[in-house]
Amino acid sequence: MAGSDTKTVKLELTKIDKDPPQRDPEGPQPKPPPEREIPLSAWVMLGVTGAAGVATGVMGGLALSARGELDDALATLPGDKTAIGDAQNKTQTFAITTDVLIGVTVAAAATTVILFVVDLSGDSPGPEAEAPKASLGVAPGGLTFSGSF
Repeated sequence: MAGSDTKTVKLELTKIDKDPPQRDPEGPQPKPPPEREIPLSAWVMLGVTGAAGVATGVMGGLALSARGELDDALATLPGDKTAIGDAQNKTQTFAITTDVLIGVTVAAAATTVILFVVDLSGDSPGPEAEAPKASLGVAPGGLTFSGSF
């Protein structure tokens, strides 16, 4: 064939009289994933987190109230050295207790989230689970890397 030559190709399709294979409507169904039970320890830690949060709020309120009493004692003229010292000690004690309870609440909350999210049952994946795969190949332009997990 040269420059402007054309060629016509005619294709004739014939019908195949064979029926497609029948599929079993009750064929293999994928198994639903087993429902993971939330461990009792997660629920216990949720209660501990809630209790620590309430205690933190109560102690924070008491610390603010003690700070108000300290401000009142400092504003009184003439100042009572004993009342000011007592108010300072009370404020400091409540503030430190509140700070410690904030740390306990945060740690309990983190533990609670971990217990709810992470499966600690120790069950290994079933036999149908595939191991992660990785492959390295050579292509005309360089290397290829692929993986599945």
